[in-house]
Amino acid sequence: MSKRRRKQKKGEEGAPLWMVTYSDMVTLLLAFFVLLFSFSSIEKAKFTQAMASIRAAMGLMNRTTVMVPPIQRRILPIQRKFEKSMEEVIREVQNIPDIQDNISYEKTDEGVRIRISNPVLFDIGKAGLKPDIYPILDKIATVLKSNAFDVVVEGHTDNIPIDNDEYHSNWELSAARAVSVVEYFIKQGVNPRRFQAVGYGEYQPLADNSTEEGQQKNRRVEIFIPNDKWQGTSITTG
Repeated sequence: MSKRRRKQKKGEEGAPLWMVTYSDMVTLLLAFFVLLFSFSSIEKAKFTQAMASIRAAMGLMNRTTVMVPPIQRRILPIQRKFEKSMEEVIREVQNIPDIQDNISYEKTDEGVRIRISNPVLFDIGKAGLKPDIYPILDKIATVLKSNAFDVVVEGHTDNIPIDNDEYHSNWELSAARAVSVVEYFIKQGVNPRRFQAVGYGEYQPLADNSTEEGQQKNRRVEIFIPNDKWQGTSITTG
């Protein structure tokens, strides 16, 4: 009778010790797989680094292994290269009569911009390019082909209403002029997928439209490369 009571008391002490160890191991495995699942949505580099830390904590990493951070690649200043090329083009233009005062290049917080006034590009009320501007556009096309960024070509007019057989508004005229410049660049071999042609009509003037001088400044085409268009255009070297 006393032996039976002793056996019952032993059974009442709880689960065997191996069961406790087994439960702890299952809990750790569950936590491990939860971590794997959460890491699956982050960047590969971070995932690899985290896995290495887990392996080290579990004693699975070879003691002779040394974690070396990845070599930082040097990003070449593609934007600066473009700016320098355009500055050279503008310097060459300064030596061409009747053109030097009608083309400019500027850098702003928004991006870089080449501005060409209409007298050297188009006749009044027209959207066909003048042959005299071809050499200048050829130089700009060469610079554009040496890079891979996107380009926005903007057409602008003065506020004088237009209504002829070709164009019924300044919107149409400004858009047609932008398209003419884009089509010329495409003929010179620049990828058409990189362009946007935009017509702003009379609604983004540079000067006061109440004077003839101001109207002339407002009749223009601008080749604009926004700062965000440089993303993804840099090349790297080891």
